[in-house]
Amino acid sequence: MSNHITYDSYECKYCNHLPFRTAKNLKLHIRNSAKCAEKDRTRAQPVARKHHLDDPEIDDRSDDEPTEPNNEAEDDNSFEPNPIYDELFTRFEAAIDALPGSAAEPSREPLPGIASNADSSTSVQEKSHWVEDFPRPAGETYGKGKTRFDEILEYESSMDWGEYGPFESKSEWELAKFLFKNMNKSKTDEFLKLDAIQDDVQPSFNNSRELLGKIDDLPKGPEWFCESITIEGDVSDANGKPVSEEVELWGRDILEGIAELFGKPSIEGMLHKPERHYTDSDGTEQIISQSNTASAWWDAQEDLPDGATVVPLIIGSDKTQLSVFSGDKSAWPVYLTIGNIPKADRRCPSKRTQFLLGYLPVTKLKIFSNKNTRRVQIYRLFHRCMRRLLGPLYNLKEKELVEMVGSDSMIRRCFIFLLAYVADHPEQCLVSCNAESMCPTCDRRAKERENPVAGKTKDTADLVNILRDHGNNLEPQEFDDLNLRSIPEPFWAGLQNCDISMAFAPDLLHQMYKGVFKEHLVSWCTEAISADSNVAEREVDSRFIATPSHSELKSFKDGISGISQWTGAEFKEMAKIFYAIIVDAVDERVAIAAKALLDFLEYARLQVQTTTTLRAMDVALGRFHKYKDVFVEKGIRDHFNIPKVHALVHYVAKIKRLGTNDGFNTEATERLHIGMAKEAYRASNRRDYHAQMTRHLSRLESLELFGEYLAWKKERRVKDVEANTHATQDTTSILGKRARQAGDSSADPQLANNAPPAKRYKISKRPRTGDRAVPLAILKERHQVHEFTPALTKFLNAEGNGDTHLFNESARFDTFTRFSVTLPKLYHMPEEDDDKRKDRIRARPATARSGRKKAKPAAFDTVLARCNNNHAVGSVEESLDLKGLRAAQVRLIFKLPEEFKCSEHLAYVEWMNPFRDPQPNGLYQLSRSMQRGSKRNAEIIPLRNIVSSCHLVPRFGKLKCHILYYNDGIVMFPLGGRLHTTFASAEQVEKKCEPCAPSAFAAAACGYHIKPSASDKGFGI
Repeated sequence: MSNHITYDSYECKYCNHLPFRTAKNLKLHIRNSAKCAEKDRTRAQPVARKHHLDDPEIDDRSDDEPTEPNNEAEDDNSFEPNPIYDELFTRFEAAIDALPGSAAEPSREPLPGIASNADSSTSVQEKSHWVEDFPRPAGETYGKGKTRFDEILEYESSMDWGEYGPFESKSEWELAKFLFKNMNKSKTDEFLKLDAIQDDVQPSFNNSRELLGKIDDLPKGPEWFCESITIEGDVSDANGKPVSEEVELWGRDILEGIAELFGKPSIEGMLHKPERHYTDSDGTEQIISQSNTASAWWDAQEDLPDGATVVPLIIGSDKTQLSVFSGDKSAWPVYLTIGNIPKADRRCPSKRTQFLLGYLPVTKLKIFSNKNTRRVQIYRLFHRCMRRLLGPLYNLKEKELVEMVGSDSMIRRCFIFLLAYVADHPEQCLVSCNAESMCPTCDRRAKERENPVAGKTKDTADLVNILRDHGNNLEPQEFDDLNLRSIPEPFWAGLQNCDISMAFAPDLLHQMYKGVFKEHLVSWCTEAISADSNVAEREVDSRFIATPSHSELKSFKDGISGISQWTGAEFKEMAKIFYAIIVDAVDERVAIAAKALLDFLEYARLQVQTTTTLRAMDVALGRFHKYKDVFVEKGIRDHFNIPKVHALVHYVAKIKRLGTNDGFNTEATERLHIGMAKEAYRASNRRDYHAQMTRHLSRLESLELFGEYLAWKKERRVKDVEANTHATQDTTSILGKRARQAGDSSADPQLANNAPPAKRYKISKRPRTGDRAVPLAILKERHQVHEFTPALTKFLNAEGNGDTHLFNESARFDTFTRFSVTLPKLYHMPEEDDDKRKDRIRARPATARSGRKKAKPAAFDTVLARCNNNHAVGSVEESLDLKGLRAAQVRLIFKLPEEFKCSEHLAYVEWMNPFRDPQPNGLYQLSRSMQRGSKRNAEIIPLRNIVSSCHLVPRFGKLKCHILYYNDGIVMFPLGGRLHTTFASAEQVEKKCEPCAPSAFAAAACGYHIKPSASDKGFGI
């Protein structure tokens, strides 16, 4: 068992060497320095990891190969991790441990071969990450081989090509890519005949045929094959002969596809051996993220000889419509990827980590007269075609290892097995050979699915025997008990180490968002509002319309009842505020059940799972089943024998076996349809389109492959240059670095000049034209900042710079309409895109209509800010999550004139009253802080005091929603003459006297980190 290191910067931890520009230079330095390499290999003490783990950087690295740091700041105004988030996460874990039935496990001795952390007070930010290696050799290498790019390099030399292959220059290469991807043949010919192209550009190809010829000369991927299958029906023709139908199966060699994926040089951090990750040395809190941290990979490795490398296959299939307005053209693509590729790369279509294995035939088989017979024959055709696509795998002997070259050019002996099958529920039933009324994973029958306990998992070997016996007319009783289809030879029969029942990965898109949430939970809660469906729909629509806007939230301006076709993104956006919409309009038990399902959804989508979060998933699902009967009592439901609801009981077990759900989501296959089915179909003439689609995709694949090869060549040249130059560093810089490490600020010009700390926000360098040098009177009227003068005077006096005499009614100020704060990565969402972590905060006044340009309402966002300038970020007390923080509305973002000698950006905010204990429904209730004379409590604070946005929603109540629009752009409701607000809390309350469980990062989502928490985005004014 070893403990991996994550470096915080491109600096050597073993010597005082100058920091390097890239992590690769750092690796070269450690390898080339005997002392540093020895220290790196023989370190004895475990090192704490940063709280956000990045699993693709952990795996399969040798001890002398440091992981790459997370230097993601775009400029010098870097965003430091905020200890507030870490404290909230600590409290989140503590609250989970306090749940009923969540007693702490008995203390265990540290796992053998590991030493405990020297510092027992490690914060969440520096959360330890312990890694237990597989006890026997795994992922060993057996010499060096040639990667695909090495082969292309040799091919390029044999063809006597230039730098860009058959193309004469970089510009011609880019032109060829553009024309092929964006123009059809006729448009390409028309473009190339232009005088400007012929006279000035003068490409080496004059028409589309010559262009395609050059593309065809490029290196190709695996070849396509087409196989005709003839099916004889039970319908007779006019001559009394059975009618037959011929269909085509298009496919490629699966072993070639696996080898291409396994050896992609453009993918870094490939996973080659199983590991067990923990947050402690005792191994009590396990971490599950990548596939190699789950149990299936570890179990498969145990049965293999020493040194073997597991290659887990992930197959996905989904039928999709090709024609748009007319016709009935469909395609049924089958996609392949491998678990060795980090899941962040598997989700990225541009990295080509998904291999198009083939197109299954799409047919209705009307040559069979009986509907049930037709359905069974379609099942059989599917399995027959899948057996053909996976054919080479059946030829492998038991535990046979296949030698393949990895992305690092090393040869490994690989064991291939089917890990997961990604599909929606109907296709899961198609694969598992059972009726759609049954669960494809366990033996629960249709009328037993509302049981909160999973049934017995179907054994793959037993299923094969039952299906074969039925095919031999033995009529086994289990065939009817499990409601199976008559498929004598399913495609997964004969595949090594295949557990088909547990291979169906949880489907967040179709099962959770589209199914459980939209189709069921939303309709149930809507009916719970009123028995009259029209009244209930209008009420829900009114609340969505009235919800204040937020830069990171979709605004449902027309409600939700009128949307006929939903997207996955819209499901997610609606889920973010749904609980706040319905919480005070429905029965308390309905709200609890709804919140439980929303919590489960948020836990299920975490990118890193731990023992704590998986236990929380079980608790949330158990709470839903505890309160679901309220829907039956109200006549909304008769039963809960719903396949998609039942599927939730298997989520935890499948995460433990396969890895986190973000690596297997059907959203990936839906996205792949765009390029590998729909766009390829549009490139055809709609006749015999499969043949044209495969030819188009082969050429596109050649272009993409050659583009990756060119990038690889360029990177290799840069490496060679850097390797030759990194050793000759400036002596002055080294001395300066050592002086800074010794605490001599004189060696650093910034420290010597007492430069201000790096900003925690980003804002435009200069305001827009209409926002520059705004007179005070106009500023007050435009932003409604009536207390600006006393607030600024107070701020200047507090700063003690004596500049109040410079402030008068003739002063002018530069104003800004927005700024952004980049929120730190959450421990459980380490792969979240940087753009999704940008918290954009607005203070934009209303604009009038100008010509065709519509008027825009004002947008004054609410935020969480430190209410005391002297309150340090890291001094958050454990007694209250929001200690030192307070909600406020930003009315103005501005900068003082130069004569004030204040370089900071400032914000005029209007405070809400301090937070109190949450309400029984788990929400905080806020109201505006008022001063004497009904004046709003306003203050000017530095922008750095703002922690994040805080989306507040109205407390609607049970009465009919009447919307009032005020001139400040905030949607408000007349509730006793006061504006009451709600704030989503960390608590998910069942009853006042019962324990509560935090929502998925609701603690960290108290306005802090909105994205991971759909059910906790809400909070409003």
